[in-house]
This record gives sequence, structure tokens and C-alpha cells, in this order.
Amino acid sequence: AHLWHALLATDRHYSEQDIATLRTAIPILQLARARLVTFNDHGPGHALRVKSFAAQLGHLVGLEEVEQVLLRSAALFHDVGNIVDRGQHHVISQETVTRMTAEGALPFSAQEAEVVGLLCRWHRREYDPSRSDEVEGRTIRTGLLASVLRVADAMDIDYRRSDYSERWAAVIRFF
Repeated sequence: AHLWHALLATDRHYSEQDIATLRTAIPILQLARARLVTFNDHGPGHALRVKSFAAQLGHLVGLEEVEQVLLRSAALFHDVGNIVDRGQHHVISQETVTRMTAEGALPFSAQEAEVVGLLCRWHRREYDPSRSDEVEGRTIRTGLLASVLRVADAMDIDYRRSDYSERWAAVIRFF
């Protein structure tokens, strides 16, 4: 019964930030997916699944609504950097959120963009799980959000999202 409410956590109206994030991130992810050959499911489907998992996990750990909005945005943007470089995609994703916000393409404050960008960066490699930030007078548990995003991202891993370049090379050599 406790899990049922978490599953329903994604069944809600979209905020202005959610809509802007979807309209911005999805086309970038479609192009990034088209450019990737070995990682063929880092597109919109993956981002939407990660967003759903993150929202459900966020509900279970008791995130505030503002934290949920920032987490959902980061889930959609966490892989957009793949359009430029797979190895540094987490850094490029962070820079993309910050730059698009500064240019007015995303309806985030500078503080919100900083947190969303940091979550994008922290979905991979080192991060500070105990970090908190102040955003417009509210405490945001940035480290907890990053932890949730990392788990949500890992929940969507399967054979399509793993680096099988050596296996692909073996198949090509065989045939």
C-alpha cells in the first residue's frame, strides 16, 4: 500500500518548468541518440523512464515539491551532453542547463539552474551526498537528489545502455 502512492507520484499536472524542460530536452536527446552508435538508448525514452523512477523514489524518501521539480528536470537533462561527447556528457549537461537558463530558454532562477546542473554533473562520478543548497529561501538536499538520480539512472540500465563495443566488434569479425 505504501508503494502505491509512490507509483502515483508521476500522475500529476505538469508545472511550467516541467513543460519547458520537456520541450527543450527531448529534441536534444533525440539528436544525441541518433548520433550515438554503441549507446543506443540514451534518448528520450531513457530520460523519461529515469524521470519517472526518480519521481517515484523521491516520493518514497519524502522530497519536497520544489526538490521534486528540480530532480525531474535533472532527470530529463542528465544525458543531453551525449550530443557532444560521451566521456564528458555529465559536465556538458551541467553547462547546457546553466547556459540555457542564462539565455532565457529555461524558466529557472540562477540558483535553480545551478542545482539542476549540479545534479546532471553528479549523476556520474564523484559527488557530495551530504550537500544542501539554499534556493529562494528553501533548503534543497542536493546530495540526496543526486543520490536519487543516480539510483533512478541505474534502474534503467540494460543491454541497450551498456558499452558492448568489444562484443559488437566480435560479431562484426565473425560475420
